[in-house]
Amino acid sequence: MRKSRVHKNEKNPVWQRRVKRRVCRRVLLFTDSTIDDQSLVEYDIACSLVHAVMLRKQRIISASESLKIKNGLNKILNDFKRGKFRLATELEDAHMNVEFQLKKEIGLIAEKLHTARSRNDLIATELRMYCRDAVKKILKVILELQKVLLNQSTKYQDVIIPGYTHLQPAQPILVPFYLASYFYKFQRDFEQLALLNKWVNVSPLGSCAFAGTSIPIDRRFLAKRLGFNKICENALDGVSDRDFLIDVLYYITRLMLHISMLTTDLIIFSTNEFKIVEFDDAVVTGSSIMPQKKNPDVCELLRAKSAKAIGNLTGGLVIIKGITSSYNRDLQELKPILFNQIKECLECLNILMVVLLNTKFKSNEDWQKKPDFICATDLVEFFVKNGYRFRDIYNLIAECIRESNGEIHNFIHLLSCKTKFPHEIITEKMKPEFSVRFKISEGSTGFKNVRQSIKEMKRYMVKNLQRMRDKF
Repeated sequence: MRKSRVHKNEKNPVWQRRVKRRVCRRVLLFTDSTIDDQSLVEYDIACSLVHAVMLRKQRIISASESLKIKNGLNKILNDFKRGKFRLATELEDAHMNVEFQLKKEIGLIAEKLHTARSRNDLIATELRMYCRDAVKKILKVILELQKVLLNQSTKYQDVIIPGYTHLQPAQPILVPFYLASYFYKFQRDFEQLALLNKWVNVSPLGSCAFAGTSIPIDRRFLAKRLGFNKICENALDGVSDRDFLIDVLYYITRLMLHISMLTTDLIIFSTNEFKIVEFDDAVVTGSSIMPQKKNPDVCELLRAKSAKAIGNLTGGLVIIKGITSSYNRDLQELKPILFNQIKECLECLNILMVVLLNTKFKSNEDWQKKPDFICATDLVEFFVKNGYRFRDIYNLIAECIRESNGEIHNFIHLLSCKTKFPHEIITEKMKPEFSVRFKISEGSTGFKNVRQSIKEMKRYMVKNLQRMRDKF
C-alpha cells in the first residue's frame, strides 16, 4: 500500500501538493467555508457512510475496510454532536475535515473513502438533503400556523369588522373571512413547497467532479440509501444545478411576503384610528420618552424580515447568473444565503403564531347596527333585486352620497325622495350586520359561507397532515 508523505496530524488543504508554496493564511481564511459547513457535517457523514457501504458492495474496498470506515465515521458523528469535533479552517470545508479526522481515527484506510466521488457532487448532494429536511420543518410550522388561524376564525366567527380596498372603508366582513384569506395564502405556500420536494429529492452523488467515473459504482444504490427518489441524469448538471436551491429561496420569500402583508394589516388595525385589533402586552413594546405608547415592534420586524428574504433571493439569482457550467467556487456563497433564509423563515413563522395568539379582534356592536356608507354596495344590490338597472342605481346612489356631504341621514332622505322607497327600508339595508347576513355567493363573507369555509379549512388541515405522512 502506498503511504502518505504528509504526517497524519499536519493540516493542509487536500490539494497542497499541486503548488510549490504554502497558501497564504489570508487566502485560506477568505476561501474558508467551515463556519457555514457546520450545518452540513451530519449530511456529509451520512453520505460517507452510504458511500463506504456502496464501495464494499461493488468490491472496490473490502468488508473489513468498510467496517472500519463506518466505525470511524460514527465516532466522528458522535464527537460532533457532543461538541468534541470542530472544523479546522486549514482544511477548507466539512468534507476535508471529516476525511482528515477519519484518517486520525482509523489510519490510511481513510484515504480510500474518497474513491469515485468529489467535493463537487458531495456538496450538491448535501445541500439537497439539507433543503429536503428544511422544507419539511417549514411545512410543519405552516401547519401549526394554519391551526392558529383556524382557531382564531372559530373564536371570532360572528365578529364583523370593516373591510378595506385602497386602505379606504369598502364593505363589512367577518373576522374569519379575513383570517381565511391568509389561511389560503399559506395553503398555497404549503402545497408548492411540498411539490418542490420532487425537484429537490434528486441525487447527484456519484457524478464525481462533473464527468462521472470509470470505477464501477452504483449510483442508484447511493440514492436509495439516502432517501432520494432518483438520480440526476447528467453528471455535469448534477454538480452544477442549484435550481432547487433558488426554488426554495423563492417559495420562502413568497411565504415571507404573506407574513409581511398580514403583519402590515395588524399594525394598521391596532392603531387608535382603526381600533380593529388589540395586542396583548406580551407582544408589544413601549417608548423611552412617550409613556402612553404601545408599539407593534414585533410585527414591524416581521415586515422588515421579508425585505431581507427578497435580498437573499436576489443575491442567489445573481450568483447563479454570473457563472459558467459545472462547479464554480461562487456557489459556496449560496450556502450562507440558504441557511439564513431557512433560519429566519422558521423564526418568523413561530413568532407570528405568538402574535396571532395574543391578538384580540374588537367587536363594535354599535357600529354594526347603524347605517354606514360602507354598505353602499349592498344598497345598490338591493335596488337591482327590485328591478333597477345596475348602472342607473349606482349613479343615483353616488349622486346622493355627493349631495349629502357625507352625512348619512341626509343621504337616506335624498335617496328615499328619489326612489320613493321608505327611509326605514334604506336605513335597514345600510347596516353592516345586514350586509354580512345576506351575502350568499360561494366564497363570500356571509355567515353561512364563513361557517362552510371553516369546515373547508379543517379539511385542508387533515389533507396536509396526510400529505406530510405520505411524502415525508
